[in-house]
Amino acid sequence: MRNLIRILIVFLFILPISKSFSHEKIANSACNLFIKNIIDNYDSIRDHYWVSYTDPLYGFVIEKTWDPNLSYKDDEGETFGDTKFRRDDDGNIFIGNIFSTYASKTKLKAGDKIIKINGSDTKNYTDEKIDELFDDKEKKVFITYINQLGQKLNSQLETFEESIITKYLNFEIKNFNSLNNQTFETDFLINYYVQAELYDGITKDDYTDMDNDNLFKITKEAFYNKDDKGEEWYGQCGYTDDELNQMQLISPGWTVGLLNLSYKSEDTSTITTSLKIYDEINGNDFESVDIISEFDGQVKIKNNFDLRNFPFDKQEIVFSFSEMEEPGVTLDPFDDVYMNLHELLERDNFINGWKLVDYRVLGNNYQEQGFYKDKFLNQIDIILEVERQSSYYVYKIILPIILILMVCWSVIWITPREIESRLTVTIVCLLSLIAYNFVIDKEIPKLEYLTIMDWVIFTSYVFATIPNFLCIISFKLFTTNKKLCLAIENKAKYVGPISYVVIVLLIISYNVSLEPENTTQALRLLSK
Repeated sequence: MRNLIRILIVFLFILPISKSFSHEKIANSACNLFIKNIIDNYDSIRDHYWVSYTDPLYGFVIEKTWDPNLSYKDDEGETFGDTKFRRDDDGNIFIGNIFSTYASKTKLKAGDKIIKINGSDTKNYTDEKIDELFDDKEKKVFITYINQLGQKLNSQLETFEESIITKYLNFEIKNFNSLNNQTFETDFLINYYVQAELYDGITKDDYTDMDNDNLFKITKEAFYNKDDKGEEWYGQCGYTDDELNQMQLISPGWTVGLLNLSYKSEDTSTITTSLKIYDEINGNDFESVDIISEFDGQVKIKNNFDLRNFPFDKQEIVFSFSEMEEPGVTLDPFDDVYMNLHELLERDNFINGWKLVDYRVLGNNYQEQGFYKDKFLNQIDIILEVERQSSYYVYKIILPIILILMVCWSVIWITPREIESRLTVTIVCLLSLIAYNFVIDKEIPKLEYLTIMDWVIFTSYVFATIPNFLCIISFKLFTTNKKLCLAIENKAKYVGPISYVVIVLLIISYNVSLEPENTTQALRLLSK
C-alpha cells in the first residue's frame, strides 16, 4: 500500500512537468507554416535552382549613373530621379559589365569607352536611341571604342545565346566610421542584399508563367493575404541560415560576398533571408518567386591607396562584390544602388578629412586557379572616388615650413661677421624641419616611394642646410675678399628663396603630370 501511494505521488509530480514540455510547439504563423510546408513537400522541389534565361544578346550592359532631375512614370504615378547612361565630357558612354558567360567570347571589357556607333559620334545619340540600336538584333551594329590600354578599336557586335543566371544586388552605406591612414582600411555600417529568382527544378517552357511551379505555389499559398475589403497582398518572413538549412533551400547570399573584406563584426551584423512573390496581385505582368539574402552590419574594407601625390591625392574606396563559386552567374545592381550613392554625394563631411567627388559601378570578370579557360566569375565594384581635403596640410605644415625657410634665409641680412648668431638661427630652423617630419610620419605608412610631401620636405632640408654653409663661407671671405662676400650674399638674398618656391612648384606639377587621375581636381586644373 505504501509503494502504491509513493508511485501515485511521483506520477502527480511528473504530470504537470510533462504537460509543460508538451506545450513547446511552434505557433501556426505564416512563417512557421511555410517551413512545415517546404519540409512536407520537399520531394517536389528537391532540385530547385536559379532561373536562367537564354536569349540572343551582345553580352554587355552600359554603365549608369543617377540623375535627380529625371522623372519616372509608372502605374502608381510619377517619381523624380532615374538612372541614365554615364557619359564623359565629350558625350561618350562606357561598358558597365560583361556577362560572365560572354567574357570569353568578346574583346570588350568593363570600362571601355564607346566613342562611335555605326560611324557617328556617340554624343549624337540619346540613351533611348542607343537602347533601341542595341535591342534590335536584326540590324548590324558597328562600334568604335577605346580600351583600357588606350587603343582605339573597331568592332561589329555579335550576338550569342548563352545561359545567364542573374543575381540582383542592392547596396547602401548607412554610416562611415573611420579611415585608417596606416592600413588603408575603411570602417562602414552598410546594408546590402542579393536577390535571385528560383524555380522548383522542373524544366518549363515559360519561366514568366509560374502557376505550375511547386515552389511558387507553396510560397504563394503561405504568404497570401486578403482583408475584409478585398485587398490582396503577400507577406514576407525573415529566416536564419539555420532555418534555411532546415528547409534545405539555397540562398543567393551564400556565394556572393566582398572580396576585399578585412573584418566583419559578428556582434552588430545580421543576415536574414526572405522570399518574395511577383504576380498580378502586386502589379507585375510576370510571375516569379525570388529569394533575398540581406546583410546589415559593420564591415572593414581593405583598399590599395597610391600616395605619390599626398597630400593632394585622390583615392578610390572600392566595395568588390563577387560571385565566388558559380561561373554562370552575373551580378546586376538595382537602380536604388545609384540613387543611394548619389545621396552620399550631397552629404557634407561624409568622410572626415575627405570629400566624396564621384562614384562608379563597374563589373569585372576573373578566373580562379584551375578554371576552364571559358569559365569566369563575375563581380561588381562599387567605387567611391574621394579627394583628400588638403587645406590642413597646406596651412599647418607646408606654409609653416616655407616660413621656417624664410627665417632661415633671413640670416643673409645679418652681417657676415656675426657667425654665431647666424648659425644659431639656421640650426634651429633645421631642427624645426626635422620635427615636422615626425608629424608627417604619423599620417601615412612607411612607403617604398616618395610622396609630394616627402619631396617638399627633402627640398626644404637642402635649402635649410645651404645657409649654414653660406654663413661659414661668407665669414671666411669677409676678412679675405669682402667684395666677393657681399656679391654672393646679395644674390643669395633673392635667388635662394625664389629658387626654393620654384622647385617646390615644379615638384608638385611634375608629380601631377605623372598621375593626373590620382590628383585632386583643383590641382589638376592648376597644372595644365
